[in-house]
Amino acid sequence: MIEMKSVHFGLALALATAPAAAADVSEPRPVVVDSGWKFQFTFDGWLAGLHGDIGVRGLPAAAVDVSPLDVLEDLDGVFAGSFQAAGDSWLLYADVMWAKISTDADFGPFGGTADFEQTQIVATALVGYELPVNIANMQLYATGGLRHQHNKVELGSIPCSSRRSTAAVRKAGPIRSSGSRCIMTSTANGSWT
Repeated sequence: MIEMKSVHFGLALALATAPAAAADVSEPRPVVVDSGWKFQFTFDGWLAGLHGDIGVRGLPAAAVDVSPLDVLEDLDGVFAGSFQAAGDSWLLYADVMWAKISTDADFGPFGGTADFEQTQIVATALVGYELPVNIANMQLYATGGLRHQHNKVELGSIPCSSRRSTAAVRKAGPIRSSGSRCIMTSTANGSWT
């Protein structure tokens, strides 16, 4: 019975002091809506490898296995970054990545070298408008934009030690003869928007 009285007393004390405690709480501050624009620049790191088979028109495919460390050894330059601006329910975003690698290799029993150079550009731009969602700390945008992708590959200085290899190289691209070598330049460009 004594335990029951202490529970009732504690409950009565809590209820009696609740209005006094509530009176001590300060008024909530009004939420300030920031309508200003916010900007963000980001510079990205870049590390890639390549694994697969590569072939050129009618020539047998060659296996390729290039680790990210191999790419760093042959890297001529790289830039990757993005820009974002958001404010007044609008979002503006742009992203660009440029990379250039090149290498050369000695091959074959008759000697010769092959020079390889690849340049890649990927650019994205979009505009978005914020959709009304009632979830704290979440923004959802309807977006539209475009992406441009450009790949340029140049392969040059392939040995032409026999008539058969010359004919095979002719199928792959334009050829100029230079002594015992054929100089082939093959450029592949692609873009998608």
